[in-house]
Amino acid sequence: MEGYGKHPKPQFSLKTGTIFEDSPLGLDKCLAALWLIVNCKNGVSSMEIARDLGITQKFAWFMAHRLRFALHHGSL
Repeated sequence: MEGYGKHPKPQFSLKTGTIFEDSPLGLDKCLAALWLIVNCKNGVSSMEIARDLGITQKFAWFMAHRLRFALHHGSL
């Protein structure tokens, strides 16, 4: 039966089709960052997000901007 190889696994996860799709972080940390942003009435800094989630400040800044953009434009 030549020509019958394994088919690639479908590329689907809970993050597929969302703003979290290309993120190397797990969905648990992505949703925790979203919760921090929407529940702080005075706003939250990338340093606070980084400290609370145990990620780098640079990545926390990137994720915060991505989340704020999605919240503003309604693409969550």
